[in-house]
Parts: sequence; structure tokens; C-alpha cells
Amino acid sequence: MDKTEIRSRLESLRWYDEEEKSLAELLAWVTRLKAKEPILRSCQSIDKCITYIEQEKEACQQSRGKCMRLLDLATDDAARKVLYVRYEQGYTAERTAELLCYSLSNVFKLQCKCITEISAALTAASAPRGEK
Repeated sequence: MDKTEIRSRLESLRWYDEEEKSLAELLAWVTRLKAKEPILRSCQSIDKCITYIEQEKEACQQSRGKCMRLLDLATDDAARKVLYVRYEQGYTAERTAELLCYSLSNVFKLQCKCITEISAALTAASAPRGEK
């Protein structure tokens, strides 16, 4: 996996977080609606809708987990923390620098270092045994 794809997957953490929240809100709304309206309690379409939303929410959580596991491949704690704040918590580079008391250039250096390290770890893991 190259650096661009890793960065893209890390960027998707923000999307997964928002998607999961939206699905949870939708699920709560449909469940309340079903409980409130007697005619809907036995409606199979509502039950299918609830099942679908639950499956989508689970898929979103699994995808998010896969992206989060990328961070586990980094060995530098400072660099991993930068990626966590940037991508998992969704802060800008400027805000990340403020929160972690780093310079902006240091945030970018650590981010690049960590993504390079993750890319190298994934490349090594996917190489045939004789080529490592």
C-alpha cells in the first residue's frame, strides 16, 4: 500500500465517524417511531430497515477498525499521536500543532514519517517470505 492510499484511508476515519453517528441517530429514530406507532410494530418493512441500518453501522465500525489498525503499525509514539489527533479526532494540522505543543512543520514531518513507516511495514508484511 503506497503513502497516498494510506493517507486516504486515514482521511476516511473522519467519514466513518460521521457515518456511524448518522446511522446511530437514524436507528434510534426508526426504533422510536416503531415503538410509538402501533401499526408499525408488526411492519416487516420497518424491521428490514432496522436490520439494514444495523448492518451498515456494523460495516462502518469494521472499516473504521481496519483504518485504526494502521496506526498500530507506527513505532514512533509522537508520530502516531500526530496521526491520531489529525485523522481520528479530525483536527487540522494547525490545531494539532497547538494541542500537542509542536511546530506546524514538526507536525507535517511526524505525519510524513509515520505514513512512510506504515507503508514500509505493510510492504514488508505483504512481501513473499524470501524477499523480506
